[in-house]
Amino acid sequence: MKATGLLKLHKRRMWQPWQAYHNLTYKSKWKAEIDRCWNEYTIKWKGENPGQALEKTRFEFMNAFIKDKYEAESLEVKAEVEKHRQNIAAKAPGEVNKSYQELVISMCISRL
Repeated sequence: MKATGLLKLHKRRMWQPWQAYHNLTYKSKWKAEIDRCWNEYTIKWKGENPGQALEKTRFEFMNAFIKDKYEAESLEVKAEVEKHRQNIAAKAPGEVNKSYQELVISMCISRL
């Protein structure tokens, strides 16, 4: 199977404030703590619920974590996040999505 091009995305929704916060802070501020908390959560869950699947995926866990951290932030940080959110919304969909799509396509091709 050969990928012949990128998806054509014309309309995009504006990110939620917590999503813009994630984009601004995940790698620089929260990734290590989320990894540590996720590890603790999985160990505790498996100990208390042997043989059962985890209640949340890491993605769900991370999103809940980021939402909580965003809600606890100062008004100053929330204003910075809103500015970032507006800047992202002002970009053309292709600018925002092109690099992500190229990464996904390359990952799919490498698995063939």
